[in-house]
Amino acid sequence: EDIALARLSMCDNSYSTHDSDARRTICEAMSGDLAGSIWRVSDAIDNLASKFSNDNPVHEFVRQEGKILPEEMIKKGYALLEEILLKVKAELAANPDMSNREKAAVVYKVMTDVGIVLTPQFENWAFFENLSRKRLDCDTSSYVVIAVAHELGWPVHIVHVPGHVFIRWQDKNDPFNID
Repeated sequence: EDIALARLSMCDNSYSTHDSDARRTICEAMSGDLAGSIWRVSDAIDNLASKFSNDNPVHEFVRQEGKILPEEMIKKGYALLEEILLKVKAELAANPDMSNREKAAVVYKVMTDVGIVLTPQFENWAFFENLSRKRLDCDTSSYVVIAVAHELGWPVHIVHVPGHVFIRWQDKNDPFNID
């Protein structure tokens, strides 16, 4: 619902010459102009996301963005998410005594290790497009953390505040924000 509302409000504005192709494509698709170009989203989830549980929140992005983004972009994003997940698991296995704060920091470290550039408020909001381009901001990097945390059973959730998004690790003994 939040994604759909953000997309609707995003499409209320007129386009400028620097708007991303994905933004134009999404708004056109929402207006029904691209009905014939939708690829099978459920196939993508089934075939590309084998390392992620069926209830992982990242699949919601595929359900939304898979209707309007190229399949190759979704594949590239899932491959990068899988790489991040595997590297985080390896780091955790090599260092089993990490605190929860250290575990959370590993996800961001791995993101930068795989070449992701963390930017302030990147102009393009499409998660899989940003992921495939390796340019994430506060909300899109938070979605990567949520996807990884879900697979590892970490008690995290997204926090929205005006102009910013971050992750909250909700441990009753030591809750903290991840940003």
